[in-house]
Amino acid sequence: MVLRDRYLLESVLGRGVMGQVWQGRDLPLITALLAKRPDDRPSSAAEVYTALAPHLPEPDPGLAVRPTPPEDPCRPFLVPQGPMSL
Repeated sequence: MVLRDRYLLESVLGRGVMGQVWQGRDLPLITALLAKRPDDRPSSAAEVYTALAPHLPEPDPGLAVRPTPPEDPCRPFLVPQGPMSL
């Protein structure tokens, strides 16, 4: 089944009191990515991300992102650990 001439609904993943959850695919993006001619494919990753952006959830401001320290080639691990003693 095709929804709004854009989404191919393939199968029902689950059912509940509020409705159904379907597995689907975004047809225009898939068609562009699988095009045989290179000229018909997106020319950069930015084009793909632009096409995907409206379908992605908004970032959660409640999630704190821990700043990472500058990389030091002498210390490749954030938390140094020694061998375990028995």
